[in-house]
Amino acid sequence: MANIRKLQEKKCNNFQDFCNAFLGLVTASTKAATRIDLVFDSYIEKSLKDSERQRRERKSPVELHEVSGETPLPREMDRFWPSSDNKVKLESLIHKEALERKWTSPSVEIVVSRFCGPGDSIPCSSKKQEVTSRFPELEVSLEEADMRCIPHMMHAVNQGNKRIDCQLIQMSSSC
Repeated sequence: MANIRKLQEKKCNNFQDFCNAFLGLVTASTKAATRIDLVFDSYIEKSLKDSERQRRERKSPVELHEVSGETPLPREMDRFWPSSDNKVKLESLIHKEALERKWTSPSVEIVVSRFCGPGDSIPCSSKKQEVTSRFPELEVSLEEADMRCIPHMMHAVNQGNKRIDCQLIQMSSSC
């Protein structure tokens, strides 16, 4: 989520533009990849991390009822980010858009994973050459995305990948 927050949203009209900008940066930074795993942060109620998140808040959050492609970006995005619910809704939209996207290379496999805990109905899914699969073995309830990357790397190796390049995308582009 920290990387997504670095996007220059001023030129984006709605969340569809925002998702396209983010997924475009993913595409640009992973040109030679055969598999791209998107592993998102988690936002658990009553988490140990809540106090740190509250400390970082500079403005009170504005909760959006819906975050869809057509939803206009809030004028004050710095009031969007402090809401965990907003971020979860945005992650769900990016999850959907990543699996529906026409990636530049049809042989690339895209794997999208979110925190899987009580009440989470979005499975870890992959798409390659128009075939969607589910990876229940990657549906783990670890809160930190950094920790959930480890099962993804092990899974990639077990699936025959010979090279793993872990990277955080450096966001410098705009919509």
